[in-house]
Amino acid sequence: ADGTNIIVNGAIDVQAGYANGGGAPYDGVVDAAGGGNWTTLQAGDDALDAAINTVMLVKAGTYSTLTVSTNNVKIVCEPGTIATGAITLSGDNITLMLATGCDMQGLITLSGDNCSLLCENGVDLEGVTSSGNYNMIDGGGWDTISYVASAQAAILVSGGIVSTTVQNIAAHTPTASAWPGISLAGDYHSVLNCKVIYGGSNGISMNAGSEYNVVANCVVLDCDATAIMANGPINRIIGNYIQAAGTYGVDITDAGDNTVVIGNIIEGTGGDVIEINATGEDCVVVSNRLDGAVDDNSGTSVVDHNDTTAF
Repeated sequence: ADGTNIIVNGAIDVQAGYANGGGAPYDGVVDAAGGGNWTTLQAGDDALDAAINTVMLVKAGTYSTLTVSTNNVKIVCEPGTIATGAITLSGDNITLMLATGCDMQGLITLSGDNCSLLCENGVDLEGVTSSGNYNMIDGGGWDTISYVASAQAAILVSGGIVSTTVQNIAAHTPTASAWPGISLAGDYHSVLNCKVIYGGSNGISMNAGSEYNVVANCVVLDCDATAIMANGPINRIIGNYIQAAGTYGVDITDAGDNTVVIGNIIEGTGGDVIEINATGEDCVVVSNRLDGAVDDNSGTSVVDHNDTTAF
């Protein structure tokens, strides 16, 4: 100090000001090594339950499960954070932020509304489920990979909900797992700039009755069945790259009326490059680069200006 000012030439770690420590910009610190306010994720969250709009810092270390059932919570995990069990965000307006190098070894479930999973690029995930409305899953880049060996899609948006956004993330289910890389039920979802490394069934599925979805600027590198399945009406499939699908590149089923497929590049499919089923009425399939002809069985769709000998 010079009498009027404090001059600091190094870092200061301030953890004071909350009931059990903590401090701006955090309301509490979880540190498995004992240097924070609590040593487990659940103890930290339980202590913050009564507060509003709280932020909890998680230091690098190994933790088990966490259930956040209250609203308006943000959890920020440092690089090197490992969670060996499931994490469930069941309250509303909860954000889980994962830094590069975090390893989430259990399923992450966003079951509340307006919840977000926000990753820096390079996070390991073992499955993400969104079963609440208006949720966000952002991987930060394709080096964040959600891998599920069995039991569900690598990224699953369940039925009866609306408006989940999945973006900037890679998904992987192994061969013959019977689950797609990304699976959508419900309505008004967006899958943007995602990569499916492999889909054990389909690459990206819009399931029965799922409508008003958009799948755009994604890459499906390989899958056992269809790369992008539209099994509900009024979906948009725009600007994707598809390679090595086991059956169809894009399949518009009998329930896929009024689906739009524009500006995609599709090569190396085991069956038709784009299939429109017989009662998939009034679809638009235009301006795609393909290695085969579109198979339009509907008789009511617009199929035009596709390059069918691109490869």
